[in-house]
Amino acid sequence: MSIRLRTLNKTVLFVFIFIQASYLFFIKTPGVVDSGNITVASDTLSNSRLSYYGQVSGAHASGVTAIAVKTSRTSYLPPDINVNHLFPLDNVSIGPNGYCDTAGTTKCKVSETQTSANTFTLVKGLRVGASDGDPIYATQSAIHTLAFTTQSTVVSGNVRIYIPAGGTSSATSQDGAPDGGANSGFDLNGLTTASSHSLCPTGGSVSWTSATPTITAYQLVGSTYYHQFDCAYTGTLSSTALTMTIGDSTGKMVNPAAKATAGYTHSQGTADTYNIKMLLQDGSSNTIDDVIVTVSPIEAVLVSATINPSLTFTIAGQNSDTICGNTLDVTGSTPYSIPYGDITTTNSFLDAAQKLTVSTNSPTGYIISVAEDDEMSADLNGDGTPDTTLADSICDDGSCTHAVSDKWHNTNTTGWGYSIQNISSYSHPFEHWTNTGNCDGTFCARNFACVDGLNPANLTACAVNDSSAQPVASSSAVASSEQFYMCYRLNVGVAQQAGYYQTRIYYIATTKF
Repeated sequence: MSIRLRTLNKTVLFVFIFIQASYLFFIKTPGVVDSGNITVASDTLSNSRLSYYGQVSGAHASGVTAIAVKTSRTSYLPPDINVNHLFPLDNVSIGPNGYCDTAGTTKCKVSETQTSANTFTLVKGLRVGASDGDPIYATQSAIHTLAFTTQSTVVSGNVRIYIPAGGTSSATSQDGAPDGGANSGFDLNGLTTASSHSLCPTGGSVSWTSATPTITAYQLVGSTYYHQFDCAYTGTLSSTALTMTIGDSTGKMVNPAAKATAGYTHSQGTADTYNIKMLLQDGSSNTIDDVIVTVSPIEAVLVSATINPSLTFTIAGQNSDTICGNTLDVTGSTPYSIPYGDITTTNSFLDAAQKLTVSTNSPTGYIISVAEDDEMSADLNGDGTPDTTLADSICDDGSCTHAVSDKWHNTNTTGWGYSIQNISSYSHPFEHWTNTGNCDGTFCARNFACVDGLNPANLTACAVNDSSAQPVASSSAVASSEQFYMCYRLNVGVAQQAGYYQTRIYYIATTKF
C-alpha cells in the first residue's frame, strides 16, 4: 500500500506496505488411521511460507532492476505466474548468475516498490543479465518438529519418516532450489551429507543407534518419491511419546513451491496438500504402527494436519461497511494486502478490516494467534536495510501491549494496532466494545506481538513487543464456519518521518484431537 502525505506547499511521499499475505499458520490435528497405529501426531514447521518459483519473461540485461515474470504455464511451469507471493526485502535468485552484488555471492533483494502484478523491482540491479525462461527463486525453509505417540511394543526396531520429495531425480530433489509445478515437494537442501542438522527421537527407555537419522534422499514408495529418515534403536519401545526434529538453524529443507499438474492448476488462496508418513517398524522393516500427517501449504501459509484432517482457514478482504464501530477507510483490502492508499491527513484514524473464517471437526476446537515480524519499518537509504520505524500504538493511556488492552479513540495517540469484532465465533480475549480495565466500550485495542525469526530476511528484527504469537480467537468444540473481523487501525503523526513502511502479519491456527 502507498501513503502520500501532503503538507504545506510540498508533497512528501510517505509509503507504507502492510504485507498481509505473510500469514503464518501451524495447524495440527493428530489422530489414527488404522487400529494400533501412532496417535497424537503432528508436524510443526518453524516457517510455513510457500517458496516462490517463477520464470523471467524476456531477456534482461545486467544492471536491470525491473524483473518481468511469465504469466502463463508450459508443462506446468512456472508454478507462480504473478508477483503476489513476492514481498519487500525477500531474497531472490534470478537466472544461473542472477546475483546483485559485485562478488556474485549474495542473492538479489526485492525492493519496496512493486511495478505491477507481473513485474517486481530489485534494491540493486542484476550483476549478470538473465534470459527468457530463467528461474526466479525465493526459497523458504523450515525445521520440521515431529511429535507422535507409538502404541505397540517393539523390540529393537526403527522409526521411519517419509517426507515428499520434489525434483525429477535424486540430484534435483536436494539442490536447494524450491521444487514446484508437476514435481513439487520439499527439497532436501543438502541434508543427506549434513545429517547432523537433524536429531533422532527423544523419549522412550531405549538406546538409539545414532543421535542423527540415516537419510535416503530419493526413495520410491508406491508411486510417490519421498525423503526417508531412519532412526534405529535397541531395547523395548512400548507406547511412548516421541519427538524428532529434521533441520536446524543452519541447515533445513526448502519448502515447496506451488503445485501444477495434469487436471490441477494451483490457485492462490487454495491449498496444496502433501502426506508425511510416520512409521514404527520391527527389526525386519515390517511396519507395526503408522500414521499420515497431511500438510497443506498456501501462499505464506502452511496448514499442518494429521489424521482425517478437517480444518479450513480463510481470510477475506472487507471493502465497505461499519466494522468494529467504525466506517472503513480502506476500500480495497484483499486476503494478502491492506492498501491504505494516499494519506492526506495526520492525527486521523484510518481503519481497515478483514474477515477470518475457520472450521474444524476437532472436538477440542481451535486456537488462532497473530504476530508481526517487526514494527512497521522503512528503508530510507535504499540499501535493503530498514532504518526507521512507525511504532506500534500504546493506546490512549499508554498501557496497551500485545497482551493488555486499552482504549484508543484519541487521535493524538498515533501508531499501529488492532481490535476484534465477533461475528459467529466462540471466544476472544477482547473486542472493540470491551468495557473492562482501561477500555471504556469505544475502541478497545492492542498492538501486535513481535516474533524474531519469522521473516528470513530479518531474523532479529524485534526491538519492542518481543514475545510469542498472541491468541485472538478460540473454540473448545467442533466449529463450522465461525467468523470474526480483525480491525486494523493506523494513525500517522505529523512528525513521522516520510518513507516506505512495511511489516508482515502472521496468523497461526492450531487444532488437536
